[in-house]
Amino acid sequence: MEENLVGYLFNSLDPEVQREVENYLSANPDAQRKLDTLRQALEPLAADKDGEDAPPGMVFRTLARVAEYRCRPLPQAPEPPPAQLAPVGRRWYRRPDILIAASLLIVVGGVSFPGIAHLRGLQSREACANNLHLFHEAMNRYTDTHGEDLPRLGTRAPRNVAGLFVPVLHDAGVLPEDVTLRCPANGPSRSPRYTMQQLQDMSDEEFNQVAQKIGGCYAYPLGYHDQTGEYCGVKRDRTEMNNGLLPVMADRPLVRGENDRDNSPNHNGQNVLYMGGHVRFCKNPNAGIENDHIFLNKHGKVAAGVDRWDTVLGCSEDRP
Repeated sequence: MEENLVGYLFNSLDPEVQREVENYLSANPDAQRKLDTLRQALEPLAADKDGEDAPPGMVFRTLARVAEYRCRPLPQAPEPPPAQLAPVGRRWYRRPDILIAASLLIVVGGVSFPGIAHLRGLQSREACANNLHLFHEAMNRYTDTHGEDLPRLGTRAPRNVAGLFVPVLHDAGVLPEDVTLRCPANGPSRSPRYTMQQLQDMSDEEFNQVAQKIGGCYAYPLGYHDQTGEYCGVKRDRTEMNNGLLPVMADRPLVRGENDRDNSPNHNGQNVLYMGGHVRFCKNPNAGIENDHIFLNKHGKVAAGVDRWDTVLGCSEDRP
C-alpha cells in the first residue's frame, strides 16, 4: 500500500484506491508519519508550481520514467585524463540543491518494483478503456444506420456466438482500424479479423475452432428473453434513462467452469463499457444495474438474460 503514497499526495489515484489508502493511513501511524515526511520534503517544490494543470497521466508517466531509469544499468564512465583532474577541494551545496536532491531520493525510493507494476497496470487499464471507447463509437455509428438494435447474435446454433458482433461491425464499415481485439494488458494485437462471409464459408467444425478468436479478449451481451419468451438483442433506447447504464462490453471473464465466471484475468478486474459511453473499472463482476452480475443471468447461468435489465456479457465463444 505504501507504493501508493506518492500518488495519494498528487491526488492521482482512482477513487477506490484513494479510499483504501486513507483507511490504511488511519490504521497505521507509521505510514502516516512517512506520508508527513514525504509531504514536507516536497513542500519546497511548491514555489515553482505554475498555474497550469499537468496533462492527464503526467504524474504516472514521470514516475514510471524515473523508476525505469533508476533500474536500468548504466555503463561506467571512463576516467578523465590526469591533466583534466580537478584539484581536490570542498564543494559547497546550496540549500535548494539539498532539498531537491532529498525530495528526489524519497520519491525514487518509494517507487519500488511493486510501484512500477502498479503504474504499468494503470497504463494498461487506461489503454484498454480507450480501446473500449472506440468500440462504443462503432456501435453508435452502427445504430445510426441500422435502427436501435446493436449487432444481434441470432438463435441459429452454432453460428450465434457472442464474438459475431466484431465481424458485423467490421462489415458495416464502422469499426476503426486502430481498434484492437486484444486487450492492451495482453500485449500487441494478434487476434485475426474475420468477415461474415469468411465465417459463413466455414464448416461448423472450422467455425467452432475459431469461435474463441472472433471477439478477442472482450465479452459482449448475449441478449435476453422478454415476457413472451421471445429472444431480443440489446437496444440503444435514447428515451429510457436506465438504458445508458446497461453494460455492453467488458474484458472477458475468467472461465472456471460452465457457469462459473470470475474477474477478468486481463486486469484482475474488468473495464466495463456502458451504453451511455462511459467506462468504469470494476473489482468484481457485480457491475450491472442494481449490482447485477454481468457474466451470469439471474438464474446464475451463462445464457440470455431473463429480462431487459439482466445483462449477460458472454465470451466470444458463448451462445445465448
